[in-house]
Amino acid sequence: MTARDARLHAFRSDLADARLKGEVSAERFVAGLPARISVPVADLRNSPRWDAGVNTQAVFGDDVLVFEEREGWAWIQAER
Repeated sequence: MTARDARLHAFRSDLADARLKGEVSAERFVAGLPARISVPVADLRNSPRWDAGVNTQAVFGDDVLVFEEREGWAWIQAER
C-alpha cells in the first residue's frame, strides 16, 4: 500500500474514506456525507477534545465530508 498523508486524506487505523480502500489499512471504510460549515469559523482539532491543538480552520460555507459523529464531535475532511 502507498503511504498517504493524513493531512490530505481521511484515514485512521479504525476508519477511512471509502475512496481509499485498497490504498490504506483501516478496520472499516465509509463514504463521507456531504455537509457545509454553518458557523463563522470552525476550529479543526487533532482529536475530539477542547484542549487538543487546532490543526486548521474551516469557515462559513466551506464544503466538508463527515465520516463520523460521536459525542458532539465530527471527524471531517474539508473539500478544498
